[in-house]
Amino acid sequence: MLKRLLLLAAVSSLLIGACPVLAADSDTTESRLQQAVIDYQLVLSGDQRMNLLARCPTAQAKLVRIQQNTNFLIEERVSLYTEIQQELQAIKLRMIRQGADASETDLLTGKIQQGLEDVSALADDYKLALDDVIGVDCAKQPEYFQAGLMVMRLKRAALLDTLTQLNATICDDQLFEQLKDRLVI
Repeated sequence: MLKRLLLLAAVSSLLIGACPVLAADSDTTESRLQQAVIDYQLVLSGDQRMNLLARCPTAQAKLVRIQQNTNFLIEERVSLYTEIQQELQAIKLRMIRQGADASETDLLTGKIQQGLEDVSALADDYKLALDDVIGVDCAKQPEYFQAGLMVMRLKRAALLDTLTQLNATICDDQLFEQLKDRLVI
């Protein structure tokens, strides 16, 4: 399922090209979605509108479940990364006590902290986009729903990219091998 969503996000970003991403500081759901419709120059044909109206309630119900799962998963990830930071601090203290150079732990801790801040900001943007799509009245504003989906997909892709980068930082075997070599067990 996640692979399909990632593939869909990648394909949509290729088809759309350089797409504008809504600013999270827009005042209301209405204004954010209205701006998205304008930015994407979104006009639905009669068939597209009917198809969207038929699928919207089911899609919104699925998006509510995705939203609940996303909230849980993001909290779990942030908790995990925070624990890793605490473990790095413990490693740093141990290295200092042993007289070893612990500068890499500071660098790694800083990278993880920056990654956590990026993840938090992007997660908030993604949650806001999900809220916007879930709250749209599809019967009255199908264009808003479609634009909201497009924005949500872009926000999700950005969040997943940042999580992938943070995972790569944490899983840098070469860095951890250097730290292990300096530690006296």
